[in-house]
Amino acid sequence: MLNWLKNTAQPSPARPASRLIESLPSPSSASSAAILLDPPARALRHPAALDLGDGCWREALQAAGLSSLMHSPGNLALLVPSDRAFLDLLHELKLSWPELCADLPRLRRLLLGHVLMDGSALTAARPGALLRTADQGVLQLLGDGRLRDALGRHAQTLGLIAPRQKLGPVARLIDRVLRPAERGLLDLLADSPAHSDFLQALRSTGLSSWLSGGGPITVLAPCNSAWAAQVEAGQYAAAEARAAFRLEDMLGRHLVAGRWLSDEIPWGGQIPNLSGEAVSLSPLGLISCGPSSWAQPQSLHPGSDRIANNGVLHRLACPNSLA
Repeated sequence: MLNWLKNTAQPSPARPASRLIESLPSPSSASSAAILLDPPARALRHPAALDLGDGCWREALQAAGLSSLMHSPGNLALLVPSDRAFLDLLHELKLSWPELCADLPRLRRLLLGHVLMDGSALTAARPGALLRTADQGVLQLLGDGRLRDALGRHAQTLGLIAPRQKLGPVARLIDRVLRPAERGLLDLLADSPAHSDFLQALRSTGLSSWLSGGGPITVLAPCNSAWAAQVEAGQYAAAEARAAFRLEDMLGRHLVAGRWLSDEIPWGGQIPNLSGEAVSLSPLGLISCGPSSWAQPQSLHPGSDRIANNGVLHRLACPNSLA
């Protein structure tokens, strides 16, 4: 199937699309690869004309040795990228279909990132919920029903796919291939100018090496104004307490071993940080630690839970936003 892809290093954006449409079976055929049970209102044309087949997905599963996922028991759910979505991925990565399928570790991780461990999550979860995938990744459910992957890009659910057998997980067609985390914590911090002073302090002390290793590490990154308040508090502390404000210790209070997502943090309790102190977590979502209580208690910034390949980045809101 899809033999036209196997001799193409960089598929043309026009011709392959038409060839792909021709390769998709008709919904009236007994061997139809995918039938939309609840297509959105905008999908008024023939599914094949929209490249809504699942042939690429099934061929990729076979290449990765994961075909059993389509009829595995249990409470799983599958998010199946359409053929069009796979074609877009090849263009984006500048890969041919054989090259994508030949890199088995990458292909398996990519596919397992489309397997939801809780099959009822999409229908039962509230907007903002974090959905766990089989590759230990995380997707976020947005308010309009779209899914956000680790790269911050969105995928829309197009409809249910009719199963080929009576038993098996629920499969939903989506319009984009979801991508796993590919960047480290340092890269994510560098993308946020509001936390540049904290990043600079990490680099000046050498503690940035913790964020470039394998991890996992959870970073509670203060914004520039909050970090400046902590440094100032340390500079003006009494002599007997000044040792507690060593820069390395201050930074270590913001680093926690392990991967703590916002819905896994024990709010109302404590977790130890890399300075050996306890991070206090109020039931109201405020965070504090150390003699100065981080100058002022802080909270997680909206849109936190930034997933890196070696941990999680939580951007802390500035103190003046907590009023």
